[in-house]
Amino acid sequence: MPGVTIRTANPADAVEILHLLTAMHGEAPIGHAPIDTNRAFDFIHHVINSGVVFIAEQDGVPVGSLGCLPGMDWWSSDVLLKDAWNYVRPEHRASRAGYLLFKAFSDTALNMGLKRKSAVVNGQDIDRKDKFFARFGMVPAGSIYVEGK
Repeated sequence: MPGVTIRTANPADAVEILHLLTAMHGEAPIGHAPIDTNRAFDFIHHVINSGVVFIAEQDGVPVGSLGCLPGMDWWSSDVLLKDAWNYVRPEHRASRAGYLLFKAFSDTALNMGLKRKSAVVNGQDIDRKDKFFARFGMVPAGSIYVEGK
């Protein structure tokens, strides 16, 4: 059985990426605002055209995606490569999809001469995610708080 492969997305992939991100949104344990499909679709195209989007595929079927853009924090003029999203379908989390997506992100940052910045907005499995990011030399830099249900 072929393994997971990573490829760079193009505008024709936007609908499939939207399906992945809709699934990601649905997994959130807190009540995020509903998806505005038009805005989400426009943002996906923006990231494809202004940054880099990777798709993880198993047997030609998209099972995950990571989108990233160069950007700055409000307090600095240092440019970082920031993830816009990072998602792997639950049934593929035991595969190498997440690792390969983040490696592609990390390699891109290295090739661009930029440091990486990644966020976890879904409040599930934080310990597992912390360990995952630590394997890539990332350290926690705070927390995200939202108004509860």
